[in-house]
Amino acid sequence: MANMQGNEMDAMLPDREFAKSKGWTHQVQWIEQGNPCFHRCTSGRQADEWADKLQRQGLKPMVIDLIDALQLH
Repeated sequence: MANMQGNEMDAMLPDREFAKSKGWTHQVQWIEQGNPCFHRCTSGRQADEWADKLQRQGLKPMVIDLIDALQLH
């Protein structure tokens, strides 16, 4: 379970090998109606587009670089 405080939460990271097999490089996560949500992306550009869309809806998305977070190569 994610640690949620206000509009912040811990990263909900995928399994390293599974993320690598799917080609995920970034993750966008946010809280919507008190529930943690996420979307995994195959590029930083795609993640930025998702984050922009969520911000326009009044949400506070966080973009996570999975390559750094999971130490993918």
